[in-house]
Amino acid sequence: PQPDALVSATLDDTAAIDAWWSHLMRHGGTGTLPAAICVARSPLIWDMSRHPDGIRINGAGQGQSVLDLRAIKSATPLLITAARPMFYGHFSDITILADTPGPGVQLGRPGLTDALNGFTFTQMEFKNTARNESAVALQVNGCVNCDFRTITANTGGGSTTGTGQGVSLQLRYGAFSPL
Repeated sequence: PQPDALVSATLDDTAAIDAWWSHLMRHGGTGTLPAAICVARSPLIWDMSRHPDGIRINGAGQGQSVLDLRAIKSATPLLITAARPMFYGHFSDITILADTPGPGVQLGRPGLTDALNGFTFTQMEFKNTARNESAVALQVNGCVNCDFRTITANTGGGSTTGTGQGVSLQLRYGAFSPL
């Protein structure tokens, strides 16, 4: 991939996404998702341990920069985590699609061992299209002083718009964070 931008191949971008993330973890800075649909067929674990502060991920806008994780059925499609505290990350202008009976996106691990501190999430869409009562679009397992602005989260249906089955936003732990 380019130094800071992911280039989509559309059929299976898992290797390109992993290489892009590894580049960001080596060099820090800002990563850019293209105005395209990037498809991952294996779970993504975005471990921020090497750069627990200052990472920025920007897309071209909701519905334009799409991270399509609907092929991942056996685990959480996207986990944002770190082995030590994470500070001041930023994610914006991205749609994340999942189709799984559990959480589509987890911010932190369920054990509450890796809280995000001072992160911002703006112009984001989290959609889990699974027709399942246990489906979760976005599970927040630890956010301290995080800012969520213009967030869309929905579940259920089998379409990207969702029909209300499952839980759109599951807040397990948050402090000083407007949601």
